[in-house]
Amino acid sequence: MQITNAKLCRLATHCRALGATAIILTFFLSGQMAQAVDGDLDPTFGTGGHPTFGAGGKVMTDFDHSTDVANAVAVQADGKLVVVGTTYINNDYTDEDFAVARYNANGTLDTTFGAGGKVRTDFPGLAAVASSVVIQPDGKIVVAGGAFPLFTFLGDFKLVRYNPDGSLDSSFGNGGIVTTSFPGQGSYAFAVALQPDGKIIAAGTDFVDFSFDDSSNTDFALERIIRMERPTRPSAATARSQPILTASMTTSFPFSCSRTASLWPLAPRKIRRISMTLPRHVI
Repeated sequence: MQITNAKLCRLATHCRALGATAIILTFFLSGQMAQAVDGDLDPTFGTGGHPTFGAGGKVMTDFDHSTDVANAVAVQADGKLVVVGTTYINNDYTDEDFAVARYNANGTLDTTFGAGGKVRTDFPGLAAVASSVVIQPDGKIVVAGGAFPLFTFLGDFKLVRYNPDGSLDSSFGNGGIVTTSFPGQGSYAFAVALQPDGKIIAAGTDFVDFSFDDSSNTDFALERIIRMERPTRPSAATARSQPILTASMTTSFPFSCSRTASLWPLAPRKIRRISMTLPRHVI
């Protein structure tokens, strides 16, 4: 069989087309595989396009102080991220406060939390550092750390609880803050956890006899905080439909009689009078 030049040209063109298709498919598949590699930055997180730090996968937040340090993160049930740490002015730790920020799942600040997604908690006259965070099932945020005079270890455990909107939970400790002192020179909480019964565990260090030489003495320090649930006042409809107290009276004379009454919780600012009359008989 003779193969003409035209046939050879068409065959070569067809082969080149197949080769080009294979190259394009290879690049496409390799691109897809590259996107699926574990450990790559998530391009759907953060604002992306930063001129220095690349596009996507990263977020930076300024608390308007010269130094902001994040120490821990927790994920809420709704996917929002709570990050805690410390913020202070210059390197002398002036005005060092607890710093808390909450982010939406895409990395943007959650503007329903605090002021534009950020909260600072001040401990007057003390340097404060938040080290750990845990989220309660009711959405409240518990942050652990310590507060101490500058350049000393003479501090105490600090637990702070925030409402879901970032305000201090006034039902917790003293205005939302629990302070715990240990017998040593000072103490600091590094971790916090929540028990299944709602009690809060904080763990850290008690500086029993701290020094920078070989004779330094520090101990584990743990505390457990009781979580008290406040009773909920029933609604007026519930109050009218659910008896909570039953009283009975029985008299015994030549005849006997008895009376049973059920008392309901009263709706707010309503007064209900219950009276009972018993006859008296002359024998």
